[in-house]
Amino acid sequence: MRPDETGADPQVTIVVLGGGLATRLPGKLALPVDGEPMLARVLRVLSATGPPCIVAAKAPLPDDVAAFVTVPIVYDEHPGEGPLAALASAASAVRTPFFFAAAGDMPGIDAAFVARVI
Repeated sequence: MRPDETGADPQVTIVVLGGGLATRLPGKLALPVDGEPMLARVLRVLSATGPPCIVAAKAPLPDDVAAFVTVPIVYDEHPGEGPLAALASAASAVRTPFFFAAAGDMPGIDAAFVARVI
């Protein structure tokens, strides 16, 4: 765990869900939002809140998205079984007492709001 701004061990890990099937909009996490892939934007915003972040994915991310991901990726132990199964897999990698989960397809997520929730 990396210490937070106060030097203390973090209490929360941010889990970003990035492994859905995206059947209605295939490849949506790679779609550009203000010049960066959607998933990269969400990770950048949430990483700025301070706590460590991880991505929960069903399989390796496409190269055009993976190039922007600088946080650990946890792969679903039971891919295709939905977001709760993905969260269960991610939870096994979390080393903090709590985690905050957000979807990778939320490009408008507000870091200040997430920081207040955390």
